[in-house]
Amino acid sequence: ILLTKASEIMRGWITRGWTAIAVFTLLTTSKYGFAQAGPFQVGRVQTFTTFFHDYEAMGINPANIASHKSDNKKFSIGLLSGGFLFHSGGIKRSLLHGGSRTNLSIGGFSLNDVLHNRNAVNVDNTIIGFNVNTPKTGSFAFSVRSNVYFDMELRGIFREMDYSNADLGSLPDIISQTIEENPGMMNNREMSYLRMNAINEVSLGYSKCILNQTKVQLFVGGAAKYVMGMMDMGMQFNGQEVAGVYALSSLIPDEWEENNYLAQTKSDKKFGHGAGANLGVSMKTQKFRAGVSVIDLGFIRWPSKHLYFTNQDVLMEVVNELDAEVVVNNMLSDFQRTEDGMEMLPARIIVGGSFEAHRYIHFYLDVMAPIVSAPRSMENPTIGIGTRLSIKDAIVLRAGPTLTNRKLITLPMYLSFFGGKYKSFEMSFGSSDFLSFFLARRDYLQMDMALMKFHF
Repeated sequence: ILLTKASEIMRGWITRGWTAIAVFTLLTTSKYGFAQAGPFQVGRVQTFTTFFHDYEAMGINPANIASHKSDNKKFSIGLLSGGFLFHSGGIKRSLLHGGSRTNLSIGGFSLNDVLHNRNAVNVDNTIIGFNVNTPKTGSFAFSVRSNVYFDMELRGIFREMDYSNADLGSLPDIISQTIEENPGMMNNREMSYLRMNAINEVSLGYSKCILNQTKVQLFVGGAAKYVMGMMDMGMQFNGQEVAGVYALSSLIPDEWEENNYLAQTKSDKKFGHGAGANLGVSMKTQKFRAGVSVIDLGFIRWPSKHLYFTNQDVLMEVVNELDAEVVVNNMLSDFQRTEDGMEMLPARIIVGGSFEAHRYIHFYLDVMAPIVSAPRSMENPTIGIGTRLSIKDAIVLRAGPTLTNRKLITLPMYLSFFGGKYKSFEMSFGSSDFLSFFLARRDYLQMDMALMKFHF
């Protein structure tokens, strides 16, 4: 009964989770567009850090806003730019590699491909971003971004089951039937998990040159951000118990409350709230650029309710018993969240530099390392080297290997196009790991795009 109840909740959350991702993304992209770097990132690696300029520099090194200022560029604005990460080894290999761990061929996938593997989606969208450069006062930047994140991995008894002939509608029945035929499976206590949240972020940045000598210039910059949580769900479960936290903004449409699951997850508050800061210093000479920054110093507090029930109690209600409190607190510890809903942002330090070998040839070196332990924070430093090649500054290619925090060699690659009389229009495409499209052993695909940026 417990597993059937959990699977019904999971099915509802999965269905609404994918719906939330699709609806939230379509709303933001159709009205505004996709966004730059920021907190809660999963896939994007900060390589070529000294290359980033205008409002995008706020999420990497705010000091670079002023360091890239030029006399003929006073104002920049961007729409339709951002990133997308899809992590599902089973689906990726089935669709792109014909089910093989080596070939590149088109196939199809079943529910086994989904439920026997970790599945994660991260969509990071810019609603609007712009910056203004002034001759004496400094440079100002502003951006609004949104981020939707979904992460699920079934372990233990759920991974032992066969879903090859199942769909989401028949999932509870298949789980119940499998348990009836194999009652010993209930002894597997390994926890499965599901996480899903959506946030909006408003950032305001400032940068200024504080030392302007003939051979060297020094810049400082900072950005403050307000983080608004729209939706947060988390659940751990096995054959014996289910524990979770959940909160939905009261702005979620009433039409979504088709059953008591969403009705009970409605929060008394409208949003989760948080704040953060990015700080940076950079310098440049005739041939060199270098900078150091600390980003995502901050927190978010979710107005979450707690969920706990066992195979003796299948009612979805808040309980205060000591055993429930212990289980929920253990889950919160796994989720790196305090009892009052506080989460730290994944703060990290970035050190980067570049050398101009020729006007159209630049070399880059970047190192990024974690500062605190937080949800989705890095475990180890990331080191990247790269080259920037351009054809008269109209077509720009950036590429180079990166040793990621997972001790994996990736190949970030980005292609940008600049048009207009003064290169006032910019469009770019790329990926933080171009190899993931071809290597079947990599369980993810990641893409970045900037379809519409203007510099005046």
